[in-house]
Amino acid sequence: MPDTVLYDKDGHIVTITYNRPGRRNAINRRMREALNAAWLRFRDDEDAWVAILTGSGKAFCAGADVKDGGAAGTFAGTFWEKPTINSFESGLELFKPTIAAVNGPCLGYGLACQHSTGGY
Repeated sequence: MPDTVLYDKDGHIVTITYNRPGRRNAINRRMREALNAAWLRFRDDEDAWVAILTGSGKAFCAGADVKDGGAAGTFAGTFWEKPTINSFESGLELFKPTIAAVNGPCLGYGLACQHSTGGY
């Protein structure tokens, strides 16, 4: 099974890529966990100065994958309601510059993810 998020570092620049082109990069549980890990990796790497977020295939992000909306651990709410690094209410701030390289349609939850990274 391919990685749902690609992380590539070239010098001081990190590229984080949504990688579910067959689902137009819709974010499911596995992808969301991988995104959280990628952003934490970027945040904690002192040699990573800037991140670029983009999508593989023809879409940037089709939003939340509604076929994968199960509960999240002991949190009182759905997986999509649980605060994480890629949601506005997470409390985790990235102090490094980020760029959203929107390369196709960007809908719903995908808009929130690119906005919370600072990309416009």
